[in-house]
Amino acid sequence: MLRKEEVLERTNNGLNIFRHYIACQWRVGRNFFNPLYEDRKASCNIYFDRRSGVYRIKDFGNDEYSGDCFFFVGKLKSLDCNNGADFVEILKIINRDMSLGLDNSDYTTYVPQSVPQKNSLPTPEPPQSKPYNMVQQKFSQKELDFWMQSGITPEILKLYKTISLKEFRSENKDSKPFYYTSSEQSRKN
Repeated sequence: MLRKEEVLERTNNGLNIFRHYIACQWRVGRNFFNPLYEDRKASCNIYFDRRSGVYRIKDFGNDEYSGDCFFFVGKLKSLDCNNGADFVEILKIINRDMSLGLDNSDYTTYVPQSVPQKNSLPTPEPPQSKPYNMVQQKFSQKELDFWMQSGITPEILKLYKTISLKEFRSENKDSKPFYYTSSEQSRKN
């Protein structure tokens, strides 16, 4: 069974959890924009709470978005940290997303083993990469709303160089052309 204390021990008292889930550039004790909502003023920071011995997020503009790393992941995943079942799910999410390896009874890992064979066939050449063209477009409000459902802000999209495609053209494995085109209808959620 996952325990809060084990997670904190493996994540530098929660600091590494904040580092994992907050994609923008930030430093302990320095203000930045809160990634949980459309923050207009950088009044949020991560600090070490000596009383509890864990790192916490503090939003000076909106205290509703202040709490420890478990609270933060709960907010990102729309889970309530005060609900027992939700808290267990938060622990599982952190364990899985950060590959902590705690209580692996819920997860199976497959490690392929190389088996020597007699008279094996020669290794095929890796496939050649196919040429492609893409046309980028600005994110629609519906697309931004879709990303925000998972707590992904426009800043995070920019940080990870995520784009909205208007068109993508390439070739399949048989060198036949194919393409995808975005339309207002396909962009609706």
